Amino acid sequence: MDAGLVGRILLYAAIATSVWGAAASLLGKHRADARLAVSGRRGLYATTGLLVAATLWLEAALLRHDFSILYVSQVTSRSTPFPYPLTALWAGMAGSLLFWTLLTSLYASSAIAVQAPRRPELVGVATAVLSGILAFFAVILAFGANAFVSSSPIPLDGQGLNPLLQSPFMNIHPVMLYLGFTGFSVPCRDGSTRRGSRRPGGGRCWAGRSCPSGSSWAPPGPTWNWDGGATGHGTRSRTPRCCPG
Repeated sequence: MDAGLVGRILLYAAIATSVWGAAASLLGKHRADARLAVSGRRGLYATTGLLVAATLWLEAALLRHDFSILYVSQVTSRSTPFPYPLTALWAGMAGSLLFWTLLTSLYASSAIAVQAPRRPELVGVATAVLSGILAFFAVILAFGANAFVSSSPIPLDGQGLNPLLQSPFMNIHPVMLYLGFTGFSVPCRDGSTRRGSRRPGGGRCWAGRSCPSGSSWAPPGPTWNWDGGATGHGTRSRTPRCCPG
């Protein structure tokens, strides 16, 4: 079985369900059709399920060193120690973008599931906005930065993980950053459905809390432009006010 093909099918399916989620939600709002609105939400939930499946499929390939997938051969090798095959998910652009989109979908589905019974008049537009965001990323994942491109020929071993990424702090630093940045999709949805809300977003908290882990990781290594804060001099940052402590 072509492991890369399975992943690509999951991404193509995510495009279809996210586009349907956006279209059905807008039509349901325009026509005041509750059935279409519910179908749109289900499209969003289905997109999240497909992205979860795609991410788990890639993680499984990383852990079993399945070099038939090009991304796996680029970021791991048979000698890469645990848990770095697991965290290699965000060691390259394609895997990072998949992880980013996964977190965005989880935020989106959670927000809609909570708000649907509370603010039904806003959920239609909110679902369309969030599904549209996911459709955008799913298209990029499928046609621009696909983590499931198959290797030809299949190598006996991979290139291995960049030594600068083999740090305990890098196991949590990108995760916290992504939790912060992707979390802003929910305030974006709020801004599309209502104006004047000044409720602080959880994204700021996660992004702020990621700075100490990034600062701890950065000083030992040389200057490197993997992310803006990863410099040889470390970083200093103040946690945003919305974060307690």
